[in-house]
Amino acid sequence: MSLWAAYVFMAVAVGTEIVATSTLPATMCFTKFKPSLVCIIGYIACFYSLGMALTQIPMGIAYGTWGALGTAITPLIGYIAYRQKTSKAGLIGVVLIIVGILLMNLCG
Repeated sequence: MSLWAAYVFMAVAVGTEIVATSTLPATMCFTKFKPSLVCIIGYIACFYSLGMALTQIPMGIAYGTWGALGTAITPLIGYIAYRQKTSKAGLIGVVLIIVGILLMNLCG
């Protein structure tokens, strides 16, 4: 697998993790079938894709990128879907996470 394909798998892992995490509140403790199914399938796809990405991307960079992007994007989804607010300090934290991701990927 090429490095480019590994980063495509990484993008899929991030996207499916965000979808799965974002549906967790809608599962109502896994009592609602459809959101629960989306959540479970999302996490399965996420970890499969992350595993595929790890064949070419070093673990520290892959896991750091995956975790940080999910952490940075999820508050935006929470705001849009569930009207959850983030403080100014939280927004600064998200910016720092993004800067950290860039540094890890550019400087290894």
